[in-house]
Amino acid sequence: MMGNHFLLCFKHCFSVDGGFVVSEECGDVKVFGSSHKLVNSLSSKYGHQFGNPAGVCTDTEGNIIVADEQYRKIHLFPRSGSPICLVSSVLKKPGGLACSTHGLLLVADTGENSLVPEGMKELLQLLKKCTIINYERLCRCYDWENILK
Repeated sequence: MMGNHFLLCFKHCFSVDGGFVVSEECGDVKVFGSSHKLVNSLSSKYGHQFGNPAGVCTDTEGNIIVADEQYRKIHLFPRSGSPICLVSSVLKKPGGLACSTHGLLLVADTGENSLVPEGMKELLQLLKKCTIINYERLCRCYDWENILK
């Protein structure tokens, strides 16, 4: 869904410029242009080493966000500049990601199995209508726009 809702992605997602991003488990994250040609890989462009990039999504500005299942981290790869580690200590097995158009980042942590934080009922009603994401596994909600300030 787009608009005022969520950009939902797991192993691949579409970018704002018409291209798409694909995570390769136990490897790399590849960025393709709208003509379906490889533009770059995040490990080459940023010199970043991934363990197991299990999930990817893009925000409304075209930044790429990656969940690394092996290293238990979430990184933001801006269109220009260095990667930013958004989450590094509380995840057990991050997989799927969803980035809202309002700046919320939702992480499906398949190793956690904890409850969704209080106040998330309205969001869950929206996500129940989506088949891409397993809403029962959502356990963390990060407002990464505030983290970056």
